[in-house]
Amino acid sequence: MGLSLVQSRALLGLEAASVTVEVHLANGLPSFTLVGLVETEVKEARERVRSALQNAGLEFPNNKRILCSQALFPEF
Repeated sequence: MGLSLVQSRALLGLEAASVTVEVHLANGLPSFTLVGLVETEVKEARERVRSALQNAGLEFPNNKRILCSQALFPEF
């Protein structure tokens, strides 16, 4: 279906580390999977993503398979 890449920053103490977020939408059984985080953080992050989309006036695609992956790239 589609792949999107977003470059962003994450606050780590006083540093702003580079983060790449990849989101893939596909047909199939509906699911929303977050990878790259600790288990308890995943549960919280899923709700934050849904809330952010809703507050931005966007509709959450409930009929798609969604895979969201984040990678933190420390700068040297």
